[in-house]
Amino acid sequence: MRYEFLNKFNRGEIDPHAELRIDVAKIANSAGQMTNWIPLRLGPMQYRPGTEYLGGVLDDNRAYFQPFVSATDNTALLEFTDDTLRPWVDGEAVQINGVTTEVANGDFSDGITDWIDISSGGGSATPNTDGTNYDVSLIGDGTSAGGIFQAIDSADVESGVEHFLKIVVGEYGTGYSAPVNVQIHLQSGNINVFNGELTKGTHYFVFTPISQINLYITNRSQRTARVSEIQFAPAGDMAFATGVPEASISSVRCAQSADVLFCASDNRSQFQVLRRGQKSWAFTDYLTPDGPFGTINTSGITMTASALTGEATLTASGDFFVDGHVGALMRLASASQTRTATVTAADAGTGSIRVTGTGDSRAFAIARTGTWVGTVTLQRSADDVTWSDVETYTGNGSKTFNDELPNATYYYRLWVKAGDYTSGSIVLTLTYDSGSIEGVCRIVEVNSLASARVDIISELGSTDATQDWYLGEWNGVAGYPTAVTLFEGRLWWAGKDKVYGSVSDAFRSYDTDIEGNSRAIQKTIGFGPVDDVNWLSATSQLVMGVDSDEILIRSSSFGEVITQNNANLRGSTNQGSAAVEPVRSDNMLYFVQRSGQKIIQSAYSVGNEDLTSSDVTILNPSICAGGIARIAVARQPETRIFAVLNDGTARVYLVDPAEEVSAWSRIETDGLFEDVVTLPGVTEDRVYFVVNRDGSRYLERMALFEESVGGNKSNNWDSFVEYTSPGAALTGLDHLNGKSVAVWADGQDLGDYTVSGGSVSIGGSYTDVCAGLRHTAQYISNKLNTAIKGWVSVNQNKRVTRMGIVAQNMWGPSIRYGDSWSTLYALPAIEEGTNSVTDAVISDYDYLPFEFDGVYDTKARVHIQTTSPATILAMVYEIDDPSYTPGAAD
Repeated sequence: MRYEFLNKFNRGEIDPHAELRIDVAKIANSAGQMTNWIPLRLGPMQYRPGTEYLGGVLDDNRAYFQPFVSATDNTALLEFTDDTLRPWVDGEAVQINGVTTEVANGDFSDGITDWIDISSGGGSATPNTDGTNYDVSLIGDGTSAGGIFQAIDSADVESGVEHFLKIVVGEYGTGYSAPVNVQIHLQSGNINVFNGELTKGTHYFVFTPISQINLYITNRSQRTARVSEIQFAPAGDMAFATGVPEASISSVRCAQSADVLFCASDNRSQFQVLRRGQKSWAFTDYLTPDGPFGTINTSGITMTASALTGEATLTASGDFFVDGHVGALMRLASASQTRTATVTAADAGTGSIRVTGTGDSRAFAIARTGTWVGTVTLQRSADDVTWSDVETYTGNGSKTFNDELPNATYYYRLWVKAGDYTSGSIVLTLTYDSGSIEGVCRIVEVNSLASARVDIISELGSTDATQDWYLGEWNGVAGYPTAVTLFEGRLWWAGKDKVYGSVSDAFRSYDTDIEGNSRAIQKTIGFGPVDDVNWLSATSQLVMGVDSDEILIRSSSFGEVITQNNANLRGSTNQGSAAVEPVRSDNMLYFVQRSGQKIIQSAYSVGNEDLTSSDVTILNPSICAGGIARIAVARQPETRIFAVLNDGTARVYLVDPAEEVSAWSRIETDGLFEDVVTLPGVTEDRVYFVVNRDGSRYLERMALFEESVGGNKSNNWDSFVEYTSPGAALTGLDHLNGKSVAVWADGQDLGDYTVSGGSVSIGGSYTDVCAGLRHTAQYISNKLNTAIKGWVSVNQNKRVTRMGIVAQNMWGPSIRYGDSWSTLYALPAIEEGTNSVTDAVISDYDYLPFEFDGVYDTKARVHIQTTSPATILAMVYEIDDPSYTPGAAD
C-alpha cells in the first residue's frame, strides 16, 4: 500500500534514540542529519550562508573574541590571544598609521629634556631612570600641580594625516600610578582632543591635526603619578599586553557600561577596556579606592605608616607581606587623628578631624608653620559638609583648642578661604588624641616580610602603630573574582566564595560605610564548590553559575531592589554549569550544563519565585557530544544559538517558544571552528567565527541570510572574498593558496578553480563576484515509518517510490537526492514537458512528484544534498509498505 507524506524542516535533527518516538508530534518532521542546511522558523531549510574572510588572528594564535556594543550601529570586537588584546572595528583589526610627527623625548630617556616643567606651588616633575627604564613622576600638593608641557610646532606636524598618540601611565618601576590629567590640544580650531584623567594603563588617542599640537600632563594630588611614554606609535597593529595567557583567555568574562568594558579572568586582577573614539582605545587596570575589605585584623600584628599622604612605608610588627599582596588595598584605623596640608593657593586646607566627648577630651592641637602671607580659618561642621568659621590666624604658631561643647559631635578643619591667600607655603596641622581616622592605601611593592611601600589613596590618621587594619578582599593571595555583570545599577563581581555589588551607580566604589540602601553589598556564598564562579548573568534576576548549582542573588521579595540589608543567596536549580559564558534571549538564560554536552534554558518563575530549567537537547542529547567550547546568540532574523564544539564543528539551535519551534542543525567547513561571537545588526545580527584552516587562524563573518539566496550576489562560500567588477582575475586569495575555490558571479555558479599565487582567472567579466570554499549541505530524513489507523511499520520493509520538493532560489544542477549517499540522482531533466533550467537560479520550483528509485529496507530514508544555493520549503514522498493491509488494524 502506498501513502504520501508531507515533510517540513523546522524540527531539525534528532537523536537516533528518539527516531521511533512516533507518539511525539515533533518527530514526524525531524531529520536524522541536517548538516550545512539551516532550518528556518516557518518551515524551510536553506543552504547556509558562507563565511567572509576578514583577516588573520594575531600570529595564528588561539583566539577568544568578546563583543563591544555601544549601540546597534556602533560595535566592535576584542581579540584576546596569548597576553595580547587587539580591537577590531568594521571587520578589520585596528591598524596604526605611522607618521613623521614626533614627540621629542617621548620616552623620557633624557629625563624631561624637551619638555617644559609647568609645576607650580608644591608640585614637581621628576624624571626617573635606572639606566634602562625611564619615566617621569608628577606630584602635587593638593592644590598646585606637578606638570610638563610640550608644543609640537606646525612645521613638524604631518598635516591632515591620522595620528595615533600612545600614552602609558604607570608602567615602569612599581607599575602603580595615581591618575594623571592629560590635555591634548590642537591649535587650529582650538580643539581639545582630550582633557581628562587617565588611570594606570595604555591609552591610544586618534586624531588628525593640521597645525600645532599641545600636550599638557599634570597631577594635582599628593599621590605620585608616573608616565613612561607619550609618543606617536609606529605603523602596525594596535595591541595591548593583557597578562592573560592563552590558557586563560576563555575564562575572560565582561560587562559593559557605555564605552567601558569591565573584565574578569581566572588568573589575574580585574581590568577594563575603554573606547574614547572609533579607533581610540585603552587597556587599564580596574582599581577601586575604597574596598571591598575583609574583616578587621585579629592576628595581633600592628601596622605603622611612615607618612600620612603620598607614598609611604608600611611596617608590620611581624611577618606578613608577600609578593601576592602587591596591588591590594589596606585600610588603617588610627588610634588618634592627625590632618596635615601644605597650602599654596586659596580654597584649600586640611582634611577634617571628628571631635566627641566632654571636658579635656575635646581638646585638639592646631599648628601653622612655613613662610607665607594670608589668613587661615578654623572651621566647624556638624555634617562634614557645611562649614562655619570659628577663628582665624595670620601667622605661624600653635595652640590647643577646646570648643567646650560637651557630648556634641563636630568636625574641624583648617582652611584658607577664597581671597585669603597671598603668597608662600602654609603648613597646617591638626592633632587630636581621641577618635580615629580610617585611611586607605595600596601596596605597590613588597620590601620584606615586614615592610611594604604603599600609595596612600585617602589620608591616614596617624603615623603611630595600629592593630586595627583591614586587608582588601582582592589580592594575589586570596584571589580575584572570576565573573562580572551589571544589574540594578550596580557592578557585580563574584568568585572565591564571595559576591560583591558596587555602590549604586558608582561602579568603582565598594564603600560599605555609606548610609542608606546605596551602600556596597558583600555576601558570602554559603554552599557548593564556589572557588571559581563560572559566570554571573542578569535577566529579570541576578543568577550565578557554579559547578554544582545555579544560585539566585535576590532581595527578600520579587520586584524589590537588592540592598545590603535584604540581599540573600538562594540555591535554585542544580544542573551545574560548565566554564562557558552563557547567553541571554529576552528573559531566558541559556547556559552550558556541567557535562559540557547540554545547553539548559533557564527562566525566573514569578509564581514560584525560583528558576525553572529545561534541556534544549532533550530530543538530541548527542548533538553536542564533542563538548561545547563557546556559545553565542543571534536574535535577528530569527533567534539562533550558535555552539562551537571542542572537535572543531559547530551547531545551530533555532528556537521560537511562541511557535514551539526547537531545531538543531550542524555546521561544518574546510577547517576547524574554534570560537564564535555575535554582534547586533539592524535587520540581521552578525555571527563571527574563528576558523583554523591548516594551522592558520582567521576571523570570518557569516554572510547575511538575505545575501545568500542565489541572487546576482550570493555569498554562500566559506572564507570568501567579494568583488565588484574585478575583471577576469580574482586576487586577494592568498589565504586560500593551493585550495579549490568556488566562484559565484552574477547569479551563476561558475564552478571551481585552484588558487595559485593568491589569485584565480575566471575567463570573463562579471559585476558581482564571490569566491571561496564550497561546502556540502546534507539532509537525511528521519526513519520513514507509517503510522496509519494504528498500523506501525517498524521492522517492515518499505521503500520510497516518488518524491517531490517545493523550493525557491535554487541552483538546480547541484541538487542530488537518493536513498543513500552512495546512490544520488540529479533532478529530472524534463519537468512537465519542459527542459529543466541548468544555467540560472530557479526562483520558484514546484512540480509534480518524480520517480524515486528507492530500495526496500526497514530503515528507508530520503537523502538530499547540494553544494550551491537552495531553499527547500517542503518535501513530499510516497512510501510503498507491502506489510500494510487496509482495515487490518481496524
